[in-house]
Amino acid sequence: MVTGSGRLGGGADRISGLPDDLLHGILLGLGCTKAAARTSVLSRRWRGVWARLPEFYLWGLRPVFPASCVTIVDGALAACAAPTLRRLVIRVGDVNLPLKGVTAAHAAPWLRFASGCVAGELFLWLPMDILPTWRQEQDLDLPVCAATRSIQIRLRRNFRLRPPLSGGGAFAALTCLGIYDGVMDGVELGTLVSSSLCPCLEDLSLTVRLASNFDVCICSDSLKRLSFRVENTRSLVVAAPVLLEICVSKTREAHIAAPKLADVELIDDMDPGAGPLGIQGNFEYPNSKSWARPCMDHCEIDEAGRHLQRLVVNLRFPLAGILQRFGTIKELIIDRLVIQSGTEGYNTFLKDLRRLDCESLVTQSMWTCHGFAPIMLRLLRICNGLRKFVVALSGREGSFGCASDCPCTWPESCRNDNFVLDSLEEIEINGFTGKDHQLECLNLLLGCNAPLLKKVVFRLSCIDFFECTDIIREKIRGKLPLDIELSACLKHRKPFGILDELDLYT
Repeated sequence: MVTGSGRLGGGADRISGLPDDLLHGILLGLGCTKAAARTSVLSRRWRGVWARLPEFYLWGLRPVFPASCVTIVDGALAACAAPTLRRLVIRVGDVNLPLKGVTAAHAAPWLRFASGCVAGELFLWLPMDILPTWRQEQDLDLPVCAATRSIQIRLRRNFRLRPPLSGGGAFAALTCLGIYDGVMDGVELGTLVSSSLCPCLEDLSLTVRLASNFDVCICSDSLKRLSFRVENTRSLVVAAPVLLEICVSKTREAHIAAPKLADVELIDDMDPGAGPLGIQGNFEYPNSKSWARPCMDHCEIDEAGRHLQRLVVNLRFPLAGILQRFGTIKELIIDRLVIQSGTEGYNTFLKDLRRLDCESLVTQSMWTCHGFAPIMLRLLRICNGLRKFVVALSGREGSFGCASDCPCTWPESCRNDNFVLDSLEEIEINGFTGKDHQLECLNLLLGCNAPLLKKVVFRLSCIDFFECTDIIREKIRGKLPLDIELSACLKHRKPFGILDELDLYT
């Protein structure tokens, strides 16, 4: 047994004799501050050791009534004896709390504690859902955390985050900030992330909702990466001289001034409550003439050069201006391809896609009444210097109710012998299930004039992996030159170990 002097069965307790730094390493290995606190019962030597830990992990809490996650967190922070924390992680739930659950009044003292003690990373994860009995908006003040380098906060959806008042100091060391869910004011949001309050901010991720002042202006001399998914935004203005990467969605207009921009993601999300794939109102299939207006109407990218490393876009709003803005795009990813029905919709698609220099083209999904093959061939034609093509095959057959006079139904739209893919080296195919219409599409793709083609890869689902590989051997292998490498692998390779690839030469 363990005695008060820290001896076990009469022998020396060598662990208790270790210096605090080594004991801290042992307790941090538990990954839970509540578990570390239980070691206080071992001996007098262990009492209070956990309270001096440089990292607090208050998560995975399973309170027993009448305790709650809130009382556990409050008690742990009150007992903290470390002068500073390099990491504070708090993740709580509503267990054993009154009908209001975790409130802003509960979270406010945790943020005040962090402002004075956390010199590294702060991670505060509150329950996202609003309890039906408590929908009233609650203000939560964010105090200045001068020494904190990283802040990640998920709010309840009815919490309104308020930035510090002007003149109250700055987040001088903050380089990474993420705010998720909750409500903010557009002007206050811009003020919070500005260079005056966050002079060293480099990474910013925003997924909140605006309740007032729906125009946001972000001016930062240090910002390098921005993810902006803020609902109800009317206009976004970004002025960031060293910005490298940006992702924008849920805004009507975007004006971006970033001379060093290399990676752009423009996601044309629809308003909340939209139907399938963002089609709003009385939903009809894509041959309907009634389509909802896209959320992003206008996007300007100023001061940036003519070359982008990566561009991710939907084709749900006119892209002619965006594609013409950049002469070279190393990797173009079309996240969702949505084309309006009828001759006018297809002709608009043809007009918007101008020729550009592109090394890698990725199409991830399509929602269109038009034929898949002519759209795929059109995408291939516009890319000069294309070296890699990644395509997600459609699961449905033929055109989905497209008019017979639409250009996508004309035989010349499926010609693959009137252009040369003189740089194409690799093709990657997703979504293949062995259906006849997919094989017809692949015959057109693999029959293109691509003299430098070296590799064709199929990414298959685990459900029909072996059935599809048999089809590939029987119906595709013989149509490719023997010097082209043909292989198949699972969509998610990592969990499947040595079974994730299959050589299709045999």
